[in-house]
Amino acid sequence: MDNYTLPSTDLLAKGKRQTSNSEEQKATISSINTFLAAIGIDASFVKYRSGPMFYEYDYLLSAGTRLSSVTSCADDIAMHLGKEAVSISPVPNEPMTIGISVPKSTPDLVTLRDIMDSKEFKDSSYMTCALGKDCDGNNVLLNLDKIPH
Repeated sequence: MDNYTLPSTDLLAKGKRQTSNSEEQKATISSINTFLAAIGIDASFVKYRSGPMFYEYDYLLSAGTRLSSVTSCADDIAMHLGKEAVSISPVPNEPMTIGISVPKSTPDLVTLRDIMDSKEFKDSSYMTCALGKDCDGNNVLLNLDKIPH
């Protein structure tokens, strides 16, 4: 294994990451704000994150707002945004914060080359597998050395 050299990643195709459209993001944030206000939910926009398939918009709910009052409106929010579906869930380690995941109009293509060209993959062992990207666009790697067998 010491003399083995991996083939170049030039053999693999590169992915095409879509550029983020800030005007589209502002319009979506405004639409969500308008909808939440119209149904009487007091929430303020915190930030958004972009992954390969979704944008996630984080909102801080006012004290006393029940999560179920927001999650029960997921289909209505999707219809308001003109999307097939949205997902609403609590943001881990952020009290009273929810994430509204909205599908991208054009998802990013995640390729093996994009992950293999990353510093974290290059710094890993030969037994590391590239699995994809998570919701935040971070590489997901699996080191087979650390799996029970």
